[in-house]
Amino acid sequence: MGSFSSFGQPQVRISKQNDVELTAAMLDAAEAEGIPLLTVQASPERWSDTGEELDHGLLVPLYYLDQAFETPIVSLSISGLPYDAHFRLGRAARTACENLHRRAVFVASGDLSHRLVKGAPAGYSPRAGEFDQRIVDIATTGDFDALYDIPEDLVASAGECGFRSIHAMWGALKNGPLSSSVLSYEGPFGVGYLVSLHLYVE
Repeated sequence: MGSFSSFGQPQVRISKQNDVELTAAMLDAAEAEGIPLLTVQASPERWSDTGEELDHGLLVPLYYLDQAFETPIVSLSISGLPYDAHFRLGRAARTACENLHRRAVFVASGDLSHRLVKGAPAGYSPRAGEFDQRIVDIATTGDFDALYDIPEDLVASAGECGFRSIHAMWGALKNGPLSSSVLSYEGPFGVGYLVSLHLYVE
């Protein structure tokens, strides 16, 4: 559960049910992948049960998804593990859905560069726009294997927070040809926001 009260809209609240069955299947699949995936309840040292609300990184996509359909969700958090570990996390999510004969939507939520302009939240980097353009190009073509061609110094220059989410999404999607399209890209406040859609070609 969460609201947009920190953005001056406390009346806009979102509450979703956890998909307990899919969560259990994902835990099994992650274990097979060697991914240390834990539930909130199983990791009290990292999570509190003080009723802290979900943040906008999850609430924004949920707000728009709620306009289309009502469904239980599984919320995943990224970690400091390598990109390949996040790819395998996404693959575990797909395996869990396949084992349950489920269709699912995988949403990779996060920002691109935080350093597009002077005065941006994380300062300014002249390479920030280059990083964002690389991601936009990848999202346009659907060639997400090219994520691994992006130099680590360029990733660091961007001050991003969504790169690992994209790797996880690719792990879930890499299973056949995709139809890919970029719906929008903008950089208000010096932060890059990309919205893209990727569907299996049947």
